[in-house]
Amino acid sequence: MIPARVPKAFFNPLDGMYLFYTTYSERIYVNFAGASVVYSEPVGVREKLRVTCSLSAGLALYRNEAELFQGNFLATGNSFGMDGAVGLEYHITPAVAFGAELSSFFSQLRKFEITDGSTTETMELEDDDIESRQITAEYDIDCIPYDIVPGENGWCYITPVSDQWVMLRNLNLATGEVITSTTATVIYEKTVIRKIPGKPVMAGSQLGVSPSSLLLFDLSGGQAKDDITRYHESIGHFWLSKDGARLYSAFRNVYTIPEYDGQFHSDSPPLYGNIGSDLPYINALDECHTISSIFVSSTNYFYLSGTSSLIEQFHTTSLNKIKRFNVSPVWLNPSGTEYLYQTAPRFIFINKEGTALYVIKTLQQDFESDNWFMETIEL
Repeated sequence: MIPARVPKAFFNPLDGMYLFYTTYSERIYVNFAGASVVYSEPVGVREKLRVTCSLSAGLALYRNEAELFQGNFLATGNSFGMDGAVGLEYHITPAVAFGAELSSFFSQLRKFEITDGSTTETMELEDDDIESRQITAEYDIDCIPYDIVPGENGWCYITPVSDQWVMLRNLNLATGEVITSTTATVIYEKTVIRKIPGKPVMAGSQLGVSPSSLLLFDLSGGQAKDDITRYHESIGHFWLSKDGARLYSAFRNVYTIPEYDGQFHSDSPPLYGNIGSDLPYINALDECHTISSIFVSSTNYFYLSGTSSLIEQFHTTSLNKIKRFNVSPVWLNPSGTEYLYQTAPRFIFINKEGTALYVIKTLQQDFESDNWFMETIEL
């Protein structure tokens, strides 16, 4: 067993913007079962010393138990393994001895299964990825990225952070080539992009202009097509449904994601409905199909988060409100005296079973604090 328990660690949600600092624990077990060949040879006149060599071959069993803030994960796998050892013993009596041994164990895991208790996925490993924790590739690009999205097609897509009207960058992960889209795909700096699940299409929203528009990019050819589908509507930050059918906007509107056509549309995309949250702007959202629910946190102003402790649950189809939750306040001692501070959700995660809500939260905006906290709400 190789225990590795870390009270606090960084977690990257791979959204190109945020890095969480939270609790994390991990236990790694490696067991070995096999056949051994042993050779022993006495050394010296009195034969008190004995050199021993052994070689073993068999099955190595790997098990990794990880606990993250959004759930527990179990990774298992097995592979052929070998162990070699050289030892030196000093015999006090023919039956009693003490000694030292130098051994080396080798096994290379090529495939493993990972499960969260609900779904199981089999993953193949490349040689450079096996327990190396090393950078496997480096790419040079010609801009400072604001958002980076993997296309699940051997490419990734980058929006620049500055220079106002800019072009999308297309990075070929196999060759390292960066292709700048043409002026037909001009977008504004700090454009948020998200890959639509199950489709070769990427959605985007230009946060720096009004209206921000809904942008749709065709990724079917690897490099994004030059023509962008544009809908003249204020979207702001947005979240995509896990089935890729709908888009939830920061302005509480829910849209049916239209098909890509490469055209400009002066109207809004098809409106599915509106989320009746307590406050007018959504700042955090997650969806769970198991219990047909979405969970949202809302705020007073689209440019501010952290103004309310409220989380609301809505039905994914009817958008009717189901339940309300409030995150708990926290006791802090900033100046020698403990005070109770109200908190506000910044990120919401629901497990696949729909039994627990994981909330990354801060103190409410009025307190102007950088403290971060995590809370689990049982459903």
